[in-house]
Amino acid sequence: LAAYGATVYFENDRIDTRSMSSEMILYIKSDLAQNDSLNFSKRMAMSYRMKMEEGNFITYCAPYGYRLENGSLVIVEEEAIIVVRIFDMYLAGKGMGQIAATLNREGVYSREGKWDKAHIRYILSNEKYIGDQMYLKRYRTDTFPFVRVRNHGEHVYYYIEETHQPIVTKTIFDYAQKLRTSRVPKCVTTASEYSPLSGAMHCGECGKVLRIVNRTNPCSG
Repeated sequence: LAAYGATVYFENDRIDTRSMSSEMILYIKSDLAQNDSLNFSKRMAMSYRMKMEEGNFITYCAPYGYRLENGSLVIVEEEAIIVVRIFDMYLAGKGMGQIAATLNREGVYSREGKWDKAHIRYILSNEKYIGDQMYLKRYRTDTFPFVRVRNHGEHVYYYIEETHQPIVTKTIFDYAQKLRTSRVPKCVTTASEYSPLSGAMHCGECGKVLRIVNRTNPCSG
C-alpha cells in the first residue's frame, strides 16, 4: 500500500502510517499478532485431533448421499439411490467415465453439476458410505500462509467405525476397492521401478502419486 501512496489507520492500536516516523512498531505488532494467530491455530488443531482420537469429532462436510443434522450424517434417500447405483454399475464392469456419462445423459447431476470421473472416484473410495469415517485425510500446514494439503503420513490417521448409517455394505465397498486396484495400469519397467522419483511426486490438487509412464513400452498404450 505504501508503494502506491496509500496510508492505513489502525483503530484498535491508534496507529496512523501517515504520521509514523518509523515502521518498526508496526512490524513488531504485526509479528506479535501473527504469532498469536499461529499459536491459536496450533491449539485448535490439537483440540480437533484429540476429538478425532476419542471419536467425538463432528464432521463439517456431508458427502453426496448424506446431510448434516445435529452434527451427524443422515441419509438423503434420493441421493443414496444414486450412490448405490454407482457402485452397482462399477461392479457390473462400467468404467468411471462411462458411469459419469450415463448419469449426465439421464439428467441426474451431482451437487456441483455434471458428473465426472473425479466425482465417481470420490464416491467409490469414500469410507463414509459404509458408515465409517477416516479423519485427517487432509490437514492445514502449521506455517503462514495456512494451506490444506493431503496427508501422506505426516500425521496419524484416525479411523472410526460405525459412526452413522451406511449406504452400501462393506462387502460391496471392499470389492469395489479391489476392482479399482486391479484396473490400475501395471506398466512398470525396470528403469522406472527404481527411479529416484518413484513415489516422490504427488499431484498438488488431489494428492495422488504421479506415475512414470514409459511410452516405448507396448502396454502403456
